[in-house]
Amino acid sequence: MEKNLKVITNASDINSELIPESAIENLARYVLNMADKIMSMPGMQEKYEKWKMSRTIDAMRTR
Repeated sequence: MEKNLKVITNASDINSELIPESAIENLARYVLNMADKIMSMPGMQEKYEKWKMSRTIDAMRTR
């Protein structure tokens, strides 16, 4: 059986009203669990802080 699948690269292309709330909650839980696992890896917290600082500096430059 063939399924019609579409790759979505922009979140605004998603009509969230068509997605059951339970599926959204499950996805959110999965993403948060993955973020927690990644942030607990050695050195990842420091990499995140460095990335966050660079985004802040970039945002200041574009003002």
